[in-house]
Amino acid sequence: MKLLIMFLFAFMLILGCAGNAGNVDKNGLKNSSNNANNNLSNNNISNVKNETAQAVNDENITKQVAKEGDTVSVDYVGTFDNGTVFDTNLESEAKKAGLVKPKYQQFTFKLGDGSVIVGFEEAIIGMRLNEEKSVHIAAEDAYGEVNPDYVVNMPMEKINGGKGLKIGSVVSSGNGAIGVIKKIENGNVTVDFNHELAGKALNFKIILSGIK
Repeated sequence: MKLLIMFLFAFMLILGCAGNAGNVDKNGLKNSSNNANNNLSNNNISNVKNETAQAVNDENITKQVAKEGDTVSVDYVGTFDNGTVFDTNLESEAKKAGLVKPKYQQFTFKLGDGSVIVGFEEAIIGMRLNEEKSVHIAAEDAYGEVNPDYVVNMPMEKINGGKGLKIGSVVSSGNGAIGVIKKIENGNVTVDFNHELAGKALNFKIILSGIK
């Protein structure tokens, strides 16, 4: 009888352990499934965040490309084809070239407003912030070819009453055009109202330092 009771008790213990083991397995599978779902969810969120950050970064890069309508700031060095520096806003380059300016500052203007020569503006459009570029600009895209119609002969008295005039003097017309006296003869002066850089091809090193 004792043996039978011990046998039944042992059998019940085995069944109890088996039942608990089944519960552990079920809970373990359930927990594993939850962990997997959580990992997938976290990965999806991470991917979305990464894609969003990339989109924002791409948008920022796009904003940093100069386009018509932007206000840009540049540093520049302008040279003729023989290498002579004719203009720059960089003090170090100006001093090397023997150019004197009252002050040196970045050149700021709005792309598309017609305030600069065509070739210079076209060179900047499409540049990225802090990009450096060297360009060659033909005369027709710079200050144009020399126009003989802008060379005018007139009596000396028409200019400041004829007083203090000499070759090389800078004068202005009634409409604000700036000219240089090229010749004085028999009471007449010849004034060239072409831009001083007309007919010249120009080279520029440009550094785009600001876009707004």
